[in-house]
Amino acid sequence: MKNTLQVDSSKKLSMDQSNFNRSGNRQVAVFGLEAFGKKNSVQIDAMNAKDYFFDVFIPDNGESSRLDFGQHIECNRLIVVKKSFWGRLIQVYWYCKNNRKYLNHAELYIGGRFSLVYLILLKMFKIKIVAVERGDMKYLMRHIISGASGLFNLVEYSYKLVFKYANIIWYKEPYMKELLDKIGIINLYFIPNAVALKPLLANSDVSKEIDFLWVNRVVKERNVEWLLRFAQNITDKVVILGVRDTVNKFGGTNSELNQLVTQAKNFNNIEIKGYIPPDLYYKKSKFFVLISEYIFGNNALLEAMSYGLVPIVSNTPDTHLIVKDGENGIVYDNNFEDFTLAMQRAKALTLAEYSSMSLKSREVINQDYSIEHLQTRLSDLYLL
Repeated sequence: MKNTLQVDSSKKLSMDQSNFNRSGNRQVAVFGLEAFGKKNSVQIDAMNAKDYFFDVFIPDNGESSRLDFGQHIECNRLIVVKKSFWGRLIQVYWYCKNNRKYLNHAELYIGGRFSLVYLILLKMFKIKIVAVERGDMKYLMRHIISGASGLFNLVEYSYKLVFKYANIIWYKEPYMKELLDKIGIINLYFIPNAVALKPLLANSDVSKEIDFLWVNRVVKERNVEWLLRFAQNITDKVVILGVRDTVNKFGGTNSELNQLVTQAKNFNNIEIKGYIPPDLYYKKSKFFVLISEYIFGNNALLEAMSYGLVPIVSNTPDTHLIVKDGENGIVYDNNFEDFTLAMQRAKALTLAEYSSMSLKSREVINQDYSIEHLQTRLSDLYLL
């Protein structure tokens, strides 16, 4: 079977449809992703097994996207969209025209001004649309629900139209249900993220040399400076993954965060890295730290728990659905003082207490957030 990783989907596709042995309407087009990641891989793995095939459109065929998509090129396509407005418009137009008879539906990740163009083209060719809402609650409150006055906001308008005309809204965070109801959205379907349960390793199999692990973007909104400040007053090993290329980009205009990141390089117990596959770090870590106003199915959280890491997470309306304080993790009120107390609680756990929490952390993934659960739920959704 002849395949290439990158496809030009303008008028003449560089891969003939027959190369994929696709038949019927088992094809799914995915629009609106900024990049292809591991959480997208889980969905493709689950539904390839059910004979669905994917064309994934992304704006930049970066290294991380290529790595995560590489295992899927046998029967799926990663398509880089054109940068110019007209170039992308023409590209997606011809894709829809040439592939409509193969498409079961298109999945449109809501966000960005081009969502409206995707919507119009998909409707033009009568392609069913699943609008994917990833739980960006703060954005929705600011741009849609609050109804703030000001200049006409094309992004807000795009959101509303996609919500209105999509066949189904697939939302991934339970706290979004109330908000979507308030703005009159119907045809809602809840499916959270999922991960593969990892083999359980005996304590002797791998050294737990990392005490506290952070695997998320290093941005002001996540209050990562709390962890940095705490780490400078302990000797326990702290690893932070997710920092961008240069110090000036760590926190954007947040000078406090930039300063803390720079200072952290002087501490032997703090290791700060950019984006790298975190699996090896999960295996070597005891606790997973997540600070956020809104927490549910954060993919890194689910991955960490699948390895048996004990999560230390902020208390939010839906945290209890995954992490229960004192049972399979540690939950704290979302302020620096309570965060500090939570970290100290983690340090004070006995081996027996830690082992019990670790096992229960894995059990939650196996029971509710496994690939098998995702496959069952998506199979139902794809019957739209």
